[in-house]
Amino acid sequence: MADISATVITYNEADKIRGCLESIEWCDEIVIIDSYSDDGTVEIAREYTDKIYQRERTGYSEAYRELSIQKTTNDWVLIVDADERIPNSLAEKIQEVVDRDGVDVIQIPRKNMISGRWAKGAGLWPGYLLRLFKPEHVEIKDEIHSYIEAKDGAFIGRFQDKKETAIKHDAHKGSWDFLKTQHRYAKVKVRHKNLPVKYILTGPLHEFITRYWKGYHLGLFGLQISILFALARFIDGIENIRHILSENK
Repeated sequence: MADISATVITYNEADKIRGCLESIEWCDEIVIIDSYSDDGTVEIAREYTDKIYQRERTGYSEAYRELSIQKTTNDWVLIVDADERIPNSLAEKIQEVVDRDGVDVIQIPRKNMISGRWAKGAGLWPGYLLRLFKPEHVEIKDEIHSYIEAKDGAFIGRFQDKKETAIKHDAHKGSWDFLKTQHRYAKVKVRHKNLPVKYILTGPLHEFITRYWKGYHLGLFGLQISILFALARFIDGIENIRHILSENK
């Protein structure tokens, strides 16, 4: 049987990490990169693995993605966020596919939950992500919200867009939680690049139209999602303007 390493990047995830780690206990190895959590995250994590490495906080998990993969020792790597869960049905599917060894990387759908509801629309489903792979067949970037990409020549597999074989992502408890998270991300984004003026002016409207076109069938929930993502783009713009003004002082 093929061995699988799971990686998780954490910072103050005490309220989430146990559920995450319980869902990946079946993996042959769990590697955690922690940014000096002070809420008991590490103590909980030690119940599941002794492979815990600490690094200074950057504000976004992608900065340590490559490091987490380098710390693994198996042929296959499964990337899991602290607010995600791997259902039993997905775990069985993963083990079945890697044992057949017919692919190099696998895209997995993600079931995003907002305010406790499945966001099955608005561009959030199936939300395929490349999360299961042989490390030598992928390219890793450390930019915020960057995606793992397959190298040329890699054999790519994709699970069907069924909730049974999807990662469960408890993304945001409510609207305020969503906006606080987006504000934190926005402050990180501006450290990497300035947004074009066109994006700042039209980004929120474009985001709303695009999301609502794909999520109107969800009714008021689809409208809520579309407004939240439009506000997120507005926050990006405000933080970008603030960053530019501070640099020009």
